[in-house]
Amino acid sequence: MSITDDLTRAGFVFLALLGQKKVWIDKQGVKHKVKDIDAGYAANIIRFLERRANSIKFATDLAIIEEVSGPMGPGGDAANDALDAEIDRLWAEDPKEWLHRQPLLVALNKRAAA
Repeated sequence: MSITDDLTRAGFVFLALLGQKKVWIDKQGVKHKVKDIDAGYAANIIRFLERRANSIKFATDLAIIEEVSGPMGPGGDAANDALDAEIDRLWAEDPKEWLHRQPLLVALNKRAAA
């Protein structure tokens, strides 16, 4: 197992967590319904994720690239060129801006503002 494998696996976990808006899972593995999280805790979660935005974005980018460039990935020059352009776009995206567009962060920002 390589560090790339570990990062890719972490990326898939982050994609699953950030891609939904109903549950936050803390470091003890406790699930918290977002609708029940108070404003202060929501703000703490947001700050926690923002401090790790670069690492989270890197891991999720690796996971996405692994998924789309595997054996079932694109075939032909045009498809590969399109994939390369999309990968370039992924790498260029600002991690904090990307993070705040994810469904979980959208929901947490609403709770933090409540």
